[in-house]
Amino acid sequence: MKTVDYAPRYRSKFLSRYLLRLQGRDLVEITGDSCVPTPVGVLAVDFLGKLKISEVNGKIQCIKALQEPKTNKQLQKILDVSRTFASILLRQLKEAGIVQTERIRYKIREITTAAELEKLPTYYSEIIKALNKGNPERFKLTSEEIADITGLAEKSVQARLSELSRRGVIVKAGPNPLPEAFFVLYYQLTGKGERILKTLDKFERLTRFVQIIENSSVGENIAVSEEELWKYISNQVGFPANTFEVRSVINILKRLMRLKGDTIEGYYKKDKKAHSRKSDWHTDRFASTLSEQG
Repeated sequence: MKTVDYAPRYRSKFLSRYLLRLQGRDLVEITGDSCVPTPVGVLAVDFLGKLKISEVNGKIQCIKALQEPKTNKQLQKILDVSRTFASILLRQLKEAGIVQTERIRYKIREITTAAELEKLPTYYSEIIKALNKGNPERFKLTSEEIADITGLAEKSVQARLSELSRRGVIVKAGPNPLPEAFFVLYYQLTGKGERILKTLDKFERLTRFVQIIENSSVGENIAVSEEELWKYISNQVGFPANTFEVRSVINILKRLMRLKGDTIEGYYKKDKKAHSRKSDWHTDRFASTLSEQG
């Protein structure tokens, strides 16, 4: 309470407002007057501490949903929120530089011939020229970009794009996945948003690794090597775990005295009298035993 400058007379309020909430989220452990972080709490400080909490607080699910571009309507359905609330979230994420808008892009259909283009009414010519102009990799334009190139009003461009689409002359060219309707805004993560998403994904992955070790009987009867912990975690999650991430989890558990030991003698759980590893202990046999326990 002194550290966060909280008046001692509000002890019960401090406990209910902060410590009990953190305990309920498995971030701290409270024993009498002592409060210590759990492994998940340490991970939260190490990873989420790198983020500006004000930018992501209450918006994490929205950021994760934008792993692929989405429209406002799609986000409403995924997050189960109103259109107004989704718009507020997106506006705040845009202001923080985490999200940017992306419109549907169009290109001329590859099988469309020059002869077919020549038969089109002349009022389509400016749009066709715009889509045929410049670097071939850039033959994918939004209605806004076409309006800037041609000088036409965007609403007029949109109407003509719709007509050309019905004629089969142009097709949608992204972003993916494509929307069901025409002329809608997509929201997608910026480079900053992608970095935040990777941080959140890593935090969740390491949290899962911690919980796997904490909830298992690994290390209770015999000390286990780092390789055996890696095999056990990989078996539980269903994919080869990153060895550096497994080592990070081991270091955190050692720092909090949840694991003891070292790379030579192996690791075992706190307060458990595990036997030292034997030089003739067969790793594959031990790993299969752990799999049966899991």
